[in-house]
Amino acid sequence: MDKHLMRTAGLAGIGVLALSGCGGGGSTDADASPSPTEDKPICQQEASDATTIDSAPEVEWVEHEGRPSTPKSEDLGPAEETDGIGTCYRHSPEGALVASADYISVILSFDADEVKKLAQEHATGSDQDKIVQDFQRLEDTYRGTETKQIIEGMKVAGYKVESYSEDRAVISVAYSMEAQGAHHEISFALPLTWQDDDWSFAADAYGDSSEDLTGYTPWGPAAERLEPSASASSGS
Repeated sequence: MDKHLMRTAGLAGIGVLALSGCGGGGSTDADASPSPTEDKPICQQEASDATTIDSAPEVEWVEHEGRPSTPKSEDLGPAEETDGIGTCYRHSPEGALVASADYISVILSFDADEVKKLAQEHATGSDQDKIVQDFQRLEDTYRGTETKQIIEGMKVAGYKVESYSEDRAVISVAYSMEAQGAHHEISFALPLTWQDDDWSFAADAYGDSSEDLTGYTPWGPAAERLEPSASASSGS
């Protein structure tokens, strides 16, 4: 397996959204169901003053067909779903992490229809027709290939807070994959902005990827791959 091809494939998807956006921002469902212990939905509650994540958040992992599983938490989000796309995440570093993992998973599906739905919810003002056309090309390029099969088997392994402020967040999400009998790890970051009571794409910035997972916190279905003992035996 060519890890550089994997990186190119992932960045291609993230780059399409960055280039198609006309401005950061997104829409949320004002009627999102409130948490049982709060009067307001989590995305409308007071913003956290934290700038990092002290410990890996506890979440449940939701399986999807054709793309990596995603985190879900009553306290962090997504509190709502619109046509299968998660919305309403907590205004906190942990909420940004959950949103990042959710959005990146949809992007890695290379499903033009699903990515269009994602953009409609979280990248208001983007060129929807261009997104569909570009992702249709990606879908056609990778359908049935080894790269697509490997992406479908990717699992979240950890995260790293690259930067965080009240209205912007960059959190890298690490993924583990297996190919040709060996494990490989890679991370993707999607810059987010806080607007209209939810985390949205920062359309003026590119995503990034890395194979250096130094400083990442183990988290997710493949968290054991980032443990020190696993690093020594990794095939990457």
